[in-house]
Amino acid sequence: MPKDNLKQFLVDHPRVISALFTLMILLSQVAPVLASGDGHSGP
Repeated sequence: MPKDNLKQFLVDHPRVISALFTLMILLSQVAPVLASGDGHSGP
């Protein structure tokens, strides 16, 4: 999907922007826990 088509799609569907933002926040919280392998994000 070329950049102009993606931009137009997001303009036409603003809820997708909030869904992508929420997904990024969720992944930023879950990724360190998954990366540690033991289910704990701290030492």
